[in-house]
Amino acid sequence: MLPTGFDDKWAILWQLHDTNPDLDCGMNPSFTLTANRGRWQFSGKYGGTNRSNDTAYTLWRGLYRKGVWYDWVIHAIWSPDSDGLIELWRGKYKVATREGPNVHGQESNQPEAGKAGPCPGTPMTSVFLKMGIYVGSNSTVAAQRVFYDEIRVGDETSNYAEVVPRTVKLTSGDQAMAAPSVKALSTDSGAVTFMADGVRAMQVMVFDLAGARIFDSGEAPGHTLTWSARNTQGQRLANGIYLYVVTVRGSDGQILRSEVKKLVLLR
Repeated sequence: MLPTGFDDKWAILWQLHDTNPDLDCGMNPSFTLTANRGRWQFSGKYGGTNRSNDTAYTLWRGLYRKGVWYDWVIHAIWSPDSDGLIELWRGKYKVATREGPNVHGQESNQPEAGKAGPCPGTPMTSVFLKMGIYVGSNSTVAAQRVFYDEIRVGDETSNYAEVVPRTVKLTSGDQAMAAPSVKALSTDSGAVTFMADGVRAMQVMVFDLAGARIFDSGEAPGHTLTWSARNTQGQRLANGIYLYVVTVRGSDGQILRSEVKKLVLLR
């Protein structure tokens, strides 16, 4: 929430970075929320090796009112390549989707002039959240305040309903939107067929009970997908209990993820 005394000139409210937080590499954040003259802006930068040669984009802009709480949900697949994804909800309404690269991909090994270095050119392994206000030099107040509440961070098995703030009241229809209905049917050969109605593509990920991912189909077209009950290396899995998550792409392009479900292999 932005308090009533918030200075309406440009300020970053939080940032997501994909470079080493222990090094000052002179890199821009990969994704930010800013407030500027009555408008929210979610935007990002990717690619490049320093602050001056990355690529910028704006995901969404909208009006804000001071003294009012706003609920946001962000679903992201962080990638420097075309398989990247960012989806944004304001409350229970999806307001933006962007596919494509959304991180720098590696730490800069060419720091911007005047920045500390050198910075190793190692691959990006994670994205971290940096909280707090970053104001421009034209701010007219000595201190700014912003209030945060109910920050939840999911993982690759999480869905919208798990992370949405409790102030957002979901109806049964909203729950269906957040978690698609998926059936898993075994076959005589020991394979498992996953089915979801009304979708144009789907992806299946299977995990052991310790949470280690042992299979990922990648996105495949169609409303059914058959898994041979083998891991990613092609090895046949032992009988037992496994976990699975199905991600689907609807006919309208919306991406939804199922709840974590159990699967019993018994041949």
